[in-house]
Amino acid sequence: MKTMNNLKLIVSIAVLLAAGAVVSAQDQTRSITSDDFVAKRPAGSSAGARTKKKSEYKFARKDAGVKRKRKGSPKPPPKGEPVESDIGVTIWKLHSGSVSAAVTFPVKVDGKVEMWVAERVNSDTTFREGDKVRLAVEPSTSGYLYVVDTEVLSDGSYGDPYLIFPAGNESNRVSPGMLVDIPDQKEELPYFNIVARDPRYRGELLTVIISPVQLPITADSKGKVTNIDELADLELGVEVSIFDRTDNDDKVYTKAEADSACGAKTRALVREEKSEARPCGTATRALTREEPTPQAVYRVKTVVGRPAVAFVRLNVAR
Repeated sequence: MKTMNNLKLIVSIAVLLAAGAVVSAQDQTRSITSDDFVAKRPAGSSAGARTKKKSEYKFARKDAGVKRKRKGSPKPPPKGEPVESDIGVTIWKLHSGSVSAAVTFPVKVDGKVEMWVAERVNSDTTFREGDKVRLAVEPSTSGYLYVVDTEVLSDGSYGDPYLIFPAGNESNRVSPGMLVDIPDQKEELPYFNIVARDPRYRGELLTVIISPVQLPITADSKGKVTNIDELADLELGVEVSIFDRTDNDDKVYTKAEADSACGAKTRALVREEKSEARPCGTATRALTREEPTPQAVYRVKTVVGRPAVAFVRLNVAR
């Protein structure tokens, strides 16, 4: 995923299962609701708010993350008061057709542009080559967002990590109710193509980090992370429980989500405002408690003051 619109997201089910932690019978019966997550969002206006039932989430799996090759020795695991934080993630799959009230996206098909619908899918969905995919991240706390992409190789090792968000000097400040679109809906072709370009590829792993402070993650002109040990230390010892929505509501990308999505191009349009608190200025608004919730909630165990780190994997049939 070094080039945003030429994504090579090739993840096999075997790699996903091998990377996950052992799941107990008790874990398999766990569930959560959207109450805690949406409570962090701003309340809707009494005039425009609609009644929104709770979204139910069922436990899907645990993920223990990655073990990267590094130059130095790992730091000791962080100590402190344990805390859980949530990261909302929605994976969107584009398809042709018409759905009432759905926001559509331009897709190039045989040299022509068609308008397709984006439909949310579960975190364990299996994709196929040629599928077109979008990603939205929503924090439950204010902080700074980083998204790193890493290729998964056939021997189970990992390729070089690339920082795909933020890019350049764009603001990466986020807050509850803000959706970060990857890629931005304002891109000419706002989706990733799933393409197998090399038989050695077995996947791509997205590391999603929300930190209370700016992090010293550095990248070269091509986006390649230059201080891998810093990234590896953030990922070390992370435990993530992943919960998927059980209902079929809010299946398509809605106007409310489009109005709240803040991607790279949207940020660039308002960069002159130089607002850390609102990096998209008046170009977007926050999702309210009455509006669509994420398709998946990644519940991260960490300690107070440490970044929350989640690992997003896409399964692709080979």
